[in-house]
Formats: sequence, structure tokens, C-alpha cells
Amino acid sequence: MTTLRMLPTKFLLGFILIILCKPVLGAQQAPQAPQVAVASPAPQAPQAGTETRTGCLTAGSSAGTFVFVQDMTGLQMSITGPGLSTLKPDQKVTVTGAVARRGTVDVFEATRIDPIDAPCQVGFSADALKRSIGRARFGGRAGLGLDPELIVLGAQAEFGPVFGNIWVRPSAEFAFGEVTKIFNINADAVYYLPFIGYGADQARWATYVGAGPTFTIERRDFEGFPNEPVEDVDSDWSTDFGLNIFVGITHKNGMFFELKAAPYSTPNVRLYVGYSFK
Repeated sequence: MTTLRMLPTKFLLGFILIILCKPVLGAQQAPQAPQVAVASPAPQAPQAGTETRTGCLTAGSSAGTFVFVQDMTGLQMSITGPGLSTLKPDQKVTVTGAVARRGTVDVFEATRIDPIDAPCQVGFSADALKRSIGRARFGGRAGLGLDPELIVLGAQAEFGPVFGNIWVRPSAEFAFGEVTKIFNINADAVYYLPFIGYGADQARWATYVGAGPTFTIERRDFEGFPNEPVEDVDSDWSTDFGLNIFVGITHKNGMFFELKAAPYSTPNVRLYVGYSFK
């Protein structure tokens, strides 16, 4: 009787255990869903040829156009892009875009132009110097000679560059004073210095030095002066070879100022102002 009474109890306990363990067994036996990796979006590569440069805007050859002059290198090229019409020449900017070939020239096609509140700083560029000076130009000069005091008039030509930043500049001058008249023929070489400039005029002025031989024909006329022997009147002629050493600055429009010394010629020191036509 005891055994018969315990059977329903065992069945009841077993049934309860099956109910309680079924969720646990089902969770262990349920297959896990495969995990799918979600790929993060790949970063976009920059457009081929796009670059950012810093430099200065200068006026182009026609109204409403600009030339971009890159900092430190002085490299120049025409520029197009949004917002150029709101900017003025001699404005420092940072530009983003790409260089494109249009015909025979390179143009920087900007997609973004950001003005910078800083003075323009443009370095030396031999190509820019060639475009500014030209391969040949002619001009005139006027000045004062010291020791003796003379008025100097002259003409010159400039060709080059013949080597690096060196131009050849032959010239002829006539100087006259109360007593002395001098005719000079000069064969000078000019070297333009690779200076960096600041401010609105940094791309307009160039500094140069030079030297060269000179041939001088000199006449001293004492006619009309008291106590001068008659036989010496109109007879004081001389010729000489000398050496010119000079330094000057020239504007891109052609105007220049120059200080010249001639240690082996006359006059010894000359100051000039002149203009060269392209």
C-alpha cells in the first residue's frame, strides 16, 4: 500500500522537474543565429589632383581677373573660382582646387577660396622675374654726377636672362658741366637679387646689383676762363677705361632708381632715375 501511494507522488515530482528544466534545455539546444558584420562606411578619398595652397592675389591682365602668387616659391598662375569678384588685389588667401591646362598655360581652378587677414609674402621666382622684366626692353635715364658735378643723360637696352638671373645691359651716356663733357659707353651685367617682399608692393619692386667695363671720352674746355693759356684752349681731350659698380631697384612698370660708382672712371659717383619700356 505504501508503494502504491508513493507512485503518484513520484510521477508528480518528475512531471514538475520536466516542466522546470524544459526552458533551460531548449535554450541550450536552440541554434544561435549567425552574426552578420556590419561594415563601416569607407572614408572618401580626396579627388585626384586636389591641393591647398597659400598665397596672394594680384590683378590679372584684364579687368576682373586675378593671378595667384604662391607663398615662398613665387610661382604665378591665373586662378578661377567662387567668390573672386568679392576680393581685391593684394589679398592673401588659402585656395583649394586643382591645376588645369588651358591651351598653353596652367590655371588653378579653385573650388574654395578663403581670405586671410595677413600681409602678402611672396618669394622669388625666376619665371615671374622673366615675365616682369621681359627678355628685351629699352629705356632712358637721367641723373647727376658728383666729382665733378655733371648732368647725365643716357639710353640703355636690357637683354636676358643670359645665365640664371643675369641680364646684359649695354648703355651710352653723355654728361656735361661747366668745364667737363664726358661720353661713356658701358657694357654692364645686372643680377636681380632673390629677395622676399612684404606688403602691397612686394611683387612690384625688384632689387639688383651689377658691374661692367666702361669706355670714357672726356673733354675739358676752359675757353673763357681767365688766366688760361691760349694754346691749352680746346686741347684737353682724354680717353680711359674704367669699371662700373652699381645697385638699384626697379618697378614692374619700368621705373628704376640707381646708384653707380666708377672707381676708375669719371665722374666717380652718379645718381640716376630712369624708365624702361617693354
